[in-house]
Amino acid sequence: MFILASSESVIQRAQNRIDYLTKVLLCHIDLFDKVEQIHPFHIVKVTPCNSSITINLHFTDKIKVKTSELIMFYQELDSRVRPYLVILKFWALRHGFIGDDKMPTNTLIMLALFYLQAIVKPVIPTFLELNCLADEFTKRVGMIECWNCGFCKDISKIKRSTNISSCVTLVRGFFNQYATVDYKHRAICLNMGICLCLCLFVSN
Repeated sequence: MFILASSESVIQRAQNRIDYLTKVLLCHIDLFDKVEQIHPFHIVKVTPCNSSITINLHFTDKIKVKTSELIMFYQELDSRVRPYLVILKFWALRHGFIGDDKMPTNTLIMLALFYLQAIVKPVIPTFLELNCLADEFTKRVGMIECWNCGFCKDISKIKRSTNISSCVTLVRGFFNQYATVDYKHRAICLNMGICLCLCLFVSN
């Protein structure tokens, strides 16, 4: 769900910003246990003191920024989303599924959000639903390199979920869901909240 900048000038400007940010953060090294640059992705990874939280800061990818906005919005939309994601992330860290050279955290989050969209009584709306509720200005400014990333952030316009499952029940459902997915022939689609046949992504 991201596009890396390909323009050399854009990449160089991003690296200059990352270099400057790194210098600023290192001036306050007493606040962080770790500050490091991740190449070639123009990311500064920081870990605050006395914290297990890792923060990635980057400038090249607007779609990643919009993805983060969407994740935050889903957490605001339903109070169960945040603890549900935290539990799954802790489980994945504990069992070594996410981390350096492993599955990206964002991939786990996308899988988790998809489940909340795909169950019989969805907890959160699909991106397509949010996009349809957005006004034309939001859709226009949300266009990023031909990708429509605009979505409605007005909670009053969004139909509330009728799902009353507890956070623990949702976590259990997540594992049951992915224990039965046909990974060889199906792909999840957060845009529509359904599984699609992989044959749709194969060009003749």
